[in-house]
Amino acid sequence: MSPFDMSDEPETPETPDETPEGGPSQAQAGEKPTTRVVHDKERLDVVLTEAEIAEFGKRAARARIEAAMIEIDLKSTTKTEKAKIEALEARAGEYDAVIVAGRERRIIEITRTFDYPTTTLTVTRDDTGEVIEVRAMKHSELEMLPMSDPPPEDEAEGLDDAAEAEDES
Repeated sequence: MSPFDMSDEPETPETPDETPEGGPSQAQAGEKPTTRVVHDKERLDVVLTEAEIAEFGKRAARARIEAAMIEIDLKSTTKTEKAKIEALEARAGEYDAVIVAGRERRIIEITRTFDYPTTTLTVTRDDTGEVIEVRAMKHSELEMLPMSDPPPEDEAEGLDDAAEAEDES
């Protein structure tokens, strides 16, 4: 069906109706007909009514609106897909940088050892045991000095012996 066809009739080729002039009686008598009438369908121009013209205007408007909506969806989808592509390209670039450098920054467990008598801070990696930093303590770190000095080792052993004797009795 053409977009301009206002009828609801399906476009199907039909076998034309043929009727010999003079009707079947002449054909039965063995005479050849002198004319032939064929009833068929053919697409021809038709002058439209005002109502039909208005209907085509509505159809055209609906088609334009639908096309505009599809275009908006397409632009939105294009922007979304473009953003996905850019994100993947950025991620690939980060991986390339790691490959070139042969190393990557990761969060690793460390131990900070504050040596107050020497005012030195030593930072050691727990995974490899590598000392990664030795430096003088900052003023704020020196203020975190333990409240009381631990007892000398000889006294500490004596306290442990006394505690054990008390537990045995």
